[in-house]
Parts: sequence; C-alpha cells; structure tokens
Amino acid sequence: LEFRRVLFRSFYDGTNWERQESGTVDNLTGVAAVSTNRAWAVGYRTSPDSDGIIRVYDGSTWQTQYQDNIKLFGVAAIDADHAWVVADHGRVLTTGDGGTTWTIEDTGIDVDLTCVFALDANHMWVGGAGGTILFWNGTEWKPQNTYTTTTFSAITAADIHHIWAVDGTDTVKFSDGEDANWSSQPSGITKNFGGISAYDKDKIGRASCRERV
Repeated sequence: LEFRRVLFRSFYDGTNWERQESGTVDNLTGVAAVSTNRAWAVGYRTSPDSDGIIRVYDGSTWQTQYQDNIKLFGVAAIDADHAWVVADHGRVLTTGDGGTTWTIEDTGIDVDLTCVFALDANHMWVGGAGGTILFWNGTEWKPQNTYTTTTFSAITAADIHHIWAVDGTDTVKFSDGEDANWSSQPSGITKNFGGISAYDKDKIGRASCRERV
C-alpha cells in the first residue's frame, strides 16, 4: 500500500510485488484482507476537503463502499462480514454485513485513532495519538496505560496474552493482556518502526519506516 498514490502493492509470490490500480486518487492509509476475494482499503482526501473513503475488493475490482467527511486511518477485519475502521476524533466505523452499512461508534476520547487490530469480535485494540491504546472487550472501550505520548502507527496480537504496538521509534510496546499496562521492549536496532505483524508469539515482523519491504 502506497500513501498518496493510486496503486497497491499486492500478490507477493516470493519473488516480486505487482502493482494494482485502486481506482481512487485519495491517500490510502490502511488495508486488510480476509481472503483473495475480500479486502478493504481506507484513506482520505486532503483537498479540497477531507472526505474519508472505504474501498472494497471482490477478487477482481475495487469499489467504493463508504465516503464521508471523516479521516480514516486504519482497518481490521476478521471475516468477510465484520470489519472495523479507525478515524479522527476517536471514532471507529464498524460493519457486520460486509460493508453494506457502516456505523460510527464514539469511543469516548477525542484523539485521532491511527491503527487497529482485531483477534475476534470481543478482543480488539486500537492505537492513536498521545500514546492512546484502547481495548474493546465486546461491550465497551477501555483505555490502557502505555507510558508514552507518541502516536502509534501499528498494533498486532498473536493471542490475548501477546500484543505489540509500534510508534515510529526503535522501541516496541508489549502487553500480556493481564492488565491495562504496556511495557517497552527495546528492538536492539536503531530503526524507526512503522509497522508490525505477529504470526505467533515467537514470530513477530517489524517494518522500518525508512526501508523497503
């Protein structure tokens, strides 16, 4: 996914990445896929207004599902029906019907939410500006203590006891899920991490903001 471009990088076959037209000129800031026939991409336009956009992929083409005056930063999905999009002013958009309808939820805070990860409908984390991380337990949003004021750029989990987040620095934040506190894990290298993904609790990949995949 390329910010400020109309192209996706996709279909990694072990050797090359292909470019795929997204069909929009909006800034694309997040992508999530649950199969080869279902993926969502989100973003927003900076001028002449700040309309947010949700695009959906059906296996062959990208189409717009949602567009409104809201900045959208990240998306997570657990199946072809259930997805969540994080936005400005502490808002989260949710769908339970594959994106036919999107509902805006108020998390109770007024900061930009920039990343999201969902294990299932009852275990979801969102991160954002000012060191914000919120946990969704299926009923309500609970704030967690991260002991930082930086903006989180990505969050991931292997299970409910192994959750990681990065904030554009060389430090990784970790939570064991037992309480609402996060600790710092030095990465051991001086790279500013903008992305993170966990295959299991022992295999975690981090992407530098300044390097190519």
